[in-house]
Amino acid sequence: MARLIFFALLAVAVSTAAAQGNSVCAQWCAANFKTPGAECTSLAAKGTGPCYVCGPLKTSTTQQLCKGACVETNTDNKNCGSCGNVCPSDTACRSGVCRPLSNCNNAEVCGFTPCGGPGQYCWCQPDETGAGFCNIPGLCSDFTDCTTFNDCPVPGSVCLSTCCGGGKCFKPNNICPKLENPSRLFKRRSLDARDGPWTAYTPPSV
Repeated sequence: MARLIFFALLAVAVSTAAAQGNSVCAQWCAANFKTPGAECTSLAAKGTGPCYVCGPLKTSTTQQLCKGACVETNTDNKNCGSCGNVCPSDTACRSGVCRPLSNCNNAEVCGFTPCGGPGQYCWCQPDETGAGFCNIPGLCSDFTDCTTFNDCPVPGSVCLSTCCGGGKCFKPNNICPKLENPSRLFKRRSLDARDGPWTAYTPPSV
């Protein structure tokens, strides 16, 4: 008898929870869809559809409803991090942030592969996935340590393997194609002005 009562109570609890879920979904669907019955409510009654993917009963924090469709804002280039945030053509959405695309080949950790345009002092170094990024080198002490780009405090940064003995965060303005006025950033200076190890190979004078 006790077991029968237990299962009866359990069935009532499940039924009540389902009813409450359907009620929540019905309100949300009505507020967000032109034809809520066909697009949302009927699916919610089966435990599926937008309400369970990007609505109040979703399990993912990065799924959002954008213009009537569920979108994964962690990776969607047109809705990166939030609805309507479009990534520029030379970037891609990673973990909800628009980050630079790989822009050079034959990347080397200690930066012996030059890249960039005429007059640019840039070197191709790999990120944590091995993808190459053409970057402006500098003093190791001027860059933040990292293991992946998630360790970098500035949005849009990449974590590159360097001559510093580990990864360093390169901000978007340290990626060569992003430079607006490279002539000011590539002033030549003597070895005496370096004051420490650099992130990449440095010629006799830079």
